[in-house]
Amino acid sequence: MIARITLVSLGVLFASAGIPATALAQTTPSFVGVSTFQVKPGKRQQFEALQQEANAARQQAGVSARYAFRVLRGGSINEYVFFTPLDDGLASYDQPNAIRQEMGDAGADEWFAQLSECIDDVRFDTLRAREELSIPLSEGRASTLVRLRMVETRPGRGQDYERWVSDTWVPAMRAAGMNGVLHFQNAFGVGQRTWTRLTFYDSWAELEGHPVARHVGSDAFSEVLGNQDEMTHGPEVLILATLPNLNIFPGPR
Repeated sequence: MIARITLVSLGVLFASAGIPATALAQTTPSFVGVSTFQVKPGKRQQFEALQQEANAARQQAGVSARYAFRVLRGGSINEYVFFTPLDDGLASYDQPNAIRQEMGDAGADEWFAQLSECIDDVRFDTLRAREELSIPLSEGRASTLVRLRMVETRPGRGQDYERWVSDTWVPAMRAAGMNGVLHFQNAFGVGQRTWTRLTFYDSWAELEGHPVARHVGSDAFSEVLGNQDEMTHGPEVLILATLPNLNIFPGPR
């Protein structure tokens, strides 16, 4: 079974007045931290208010970007995912907690206590970006939906799957004119088996069928897919919405 990233997943970014909607998918950091929260029923408004309050502290502490999402399909609508680029790589984790640093111990303790009242569960993960296997989002696109797909490679098939992604799947997506496709692996250890793919879409209608299938036809699409399903467990698929009011948009540190 796939080791779910957070109670589930992660995601992308949205547009706001004067802010490009493509920053995350155009420039992928080497590592990203993922925080996933399962919020209690009836507590979403309080949870979001706490996140907005904490964003001020995060920005003061030097957090340059943070992207907020909520699951629309494939999971609970009370599931929130936050995606934070690690500007200094894993060394970012050596820094003090941003909320405690800016709020002080008493203020941070109160904030975390209120947060605990709002949530049933939280999970933290770190992903390594596979930039050489990703296709940046084209400038000018204002994507508002993200399809998250996770698979786990079967024992001994990790290199086969990576070769298929590199030599067959990414070239097929490029040929179909796709962009805004990001590949990740879990960060810690060599040859991590869990792969995550984020694909950006501009509308629900675009999610009907696959762009590669529309480009090459059903028979050729089956040939492109080949035996990749024999290399992996899964997949697990989620559709995410962006929450611009909870974002920290990219800017100077």
